[in-house]
This record gives sequence, structure tokens and C-alpha cells, in this order.
Amino acid sequence: MLFNKTIIIIFFPLVALTQNKMDGLGPFKIGKTLKSDISNSTEAAYSIFTEISKADDIDVDLRADYFVLAGITIHDLQLIFFNDTLYSILCDASDSFVLALKTKYGNGIIQPHPKDDGKCTLGSFSEHSYMITYPTTDYAIEASLMTGYFFDTECKKHRRGIFQITNMVTYSRMQNKKHQEFKEKLKEF
Repeated sequence: MLFNKTIIIIFFPLVALTQNKMDGLGPFKIGKTLKSDISNSTEAAYSIFTEISKADDIDVDLRADYFVLAGITIHDLQLIFFNDTLYSILCDASDSFVLALKTKYGNGIIQPHPKDDGKCTLGSFSEHSYMITYPTTDYAIEASLMTGYFFDTECKKHRRGIFQITNMVTYSRMQNKKHQEFKEKLKEF
């Protein structure tokens, strides 16, 4: 009987520490979703995306003003691709979106923004600004929720939340490629 209790005691902390880890947002998976799959999809939900090609044609964005996922409306959704593969997702983080993140992925690791003096300064962030990072399925993927409270021109405080999940290795490769192309252009300068 002692053996059964030992297994339960050892197993319980492992269960308590496990939680969901991010690899994307709903059907959009970092490193797995292809732009061509979304662009060629006949699903009505995907017809709301508009393709925004960058001037350098290195990365391509698909953008939607909104996308409904699990009953939650996600605003300003951006899917960013490099070599046809999704490497980054950005969107606004409404209160219902933040609640869904916390429910599925836990509280994450909170990194507070440096405190300000609390005075109204246009565009300044208040003492309640913070960033939360979440666990991911891959060491190269970083997921974060940035929330800030800022003042408008009439000194009214507003909340702004942005969620981002990015494969940082791919991001670095893309930036290096852009830098190399820029250096090539400068040879003519």
C-alpha cells in the first residue's frame, strides 16, 4: 500500500506543473500553416483576409479586421509569412481574448513596465502597463501579451493590448536577408 501512495505523491506535482503550450492561434500554427493553404481555401472564414505584400517581397502579411475563433472576435489579426510559412501572428487583445489566454495557458510570466510618475503626458504609459510571456511548444517561438494604459489628448486613460507569437529564428533569418539585400542596393549608392 505504501507503493501506491508514493506513486501518487510523485505524480501529483508533475500533473500540477503541466499546462497547455502555445504553437499558434486556433487553426494558425507557427511553422506549419502555409499562406497558400489560406489563400486557396474555400472556407468563408478565410475569405476575410487581405494580402498585404511588403515592398521588399520577403515577407507577406494576410490581414483581417476581425476573425471569430471559439466565439471570440479577434480584431486586427495579422498573419505574417516567410517563404510561404507562417512565422508570426499579431492581433489586438480584447478583455475576452485575454481571459481566453489565461484560461487556456495560465497566467504566464508577468514583466511589469517601469512605473511612471502618473502625470498625464500624451502617449505615456501608466504604472499598470505590463507584458506577459507564455510557454510555447518550441524554444524558438516566443509568445507575449503586451498591455498598456495610455493617455489621449484629453488626458483620458485608455487600455491597449497586443498579442504576438513569433518564431524568433525565422524572424532573425528574415531580418538578415533584408539587411543583405539592403547592403546590395547600397553598392550602387
